[in-house]
Amino acid sequence: DLHPYLLHLRTTDPSVMVLMAGAMRAHSAVDLLDAIDVPTLVVAAGADVFTPARCSEAIHHAVADSELVTFADAGHTVPIEEPAALVAAIDDFVGRRVDHRPPARGRRRR
Repeated sequence: DLHPYLLHLRTTDPSVMVLMAGAMRAHSAVDLLDAIDVPTLVVAAGADVFTPARCSEAIHHAVADSELVTFADAGHTVPIEEPAALVAAIDDFVGRRVDHRPPARGRRRR
């Protein structure tokens, strides 16, 4: 249900939205992506007008050990629009890519 999200957007002061948009546009972590050294699931939404799928695709290409899952008909709120499919994608990724062995004795898992 997108209603609470859309209501929040509608009731947010326009000057706050402008400030947020400027801050988001000025921020970039692209230079940090190649330092990610863990399995990473990148989620893209084909109908997202705030963060187009090409942005997620660029992240996927920059992160060495990443997988990309695209929800073609979803917009910016994939967890709200496609909750079951997103959970299934995460479960699949974690099931295949995360080491489920217990840590060695005397060692703590980070």
